[in-house]
Amino acid sequence: MRKNILSLLDQIRAIAAEGLEYAKDNYDIERYKKLMEIAAGEYSEAAGIPQNKIEKELKKEIGCITPKLGIDIAITNKEGKLLILKRTDDSKWGVPCGWANIGEKPLETAVREAKEETNILIKPLGYIAITAKGPDDYPKLAHQIDILVATEPVGKETKVKLNHEHSDYKWIGKKETNSIDWHPGHKRLKKPIFEFVKNGKYIPHFE
Repeated sequence: MRKNILSLLDQIRAIAAEGLEYAKDNYDIERYKKLMEIAAGEYSEAAGIPQNKIEKELKKEIGCITPKLGIDIAITNKEGKLLILKRTDDSKWGVPCGWANIGEKPLETAVREAKEETNILIKPLGYIAITAKGPDDYPKLAHQIDILVATEPVGKETKVKLNHEHSDYKWIGKKETNSIDWHPGHKRLKKPIFEFVKNGKYIPHFE
């Protein structure tokens, strides 16, 4: 139920933002402002964040509101194990990931994020899966679409150097995935990742 309410709030917020961007009639503008205020108030209660701060963040989004694009990166080694990182923001485990920048192709984002978070220079191959996440019981209120990127397996001797976003890392096999306390949305990635490890199939990238 809570997830459905947050999803509804996200839709209301999107309608309000688009209305405030394109509406010309003063009465319509006031209605859209009220919708934004209602959404911000409910967001505030759900997330425990002051309403004025929520409103400030929401007003940064202009025009048509669409899901943000996130890139998840499957870094595996030649032993068939997956690299996972322990996040500093919630102490949960997940694969390297990050938002795509404007002007970046998904594989370029994967290379950049992997280098920033692990200091590994990956060789991206293509795509394994597309997933959607949020809003739900998690501080990040944005609805997002995530692309899971396949990479060429790295050597066993590959060294990992973490940045400030993570406190620990480990390489895990398929049997170990059930005991991991996963970051929201990352638990479901284990199945397509280990299917890729097994059969090597992925969707290639085309320019």
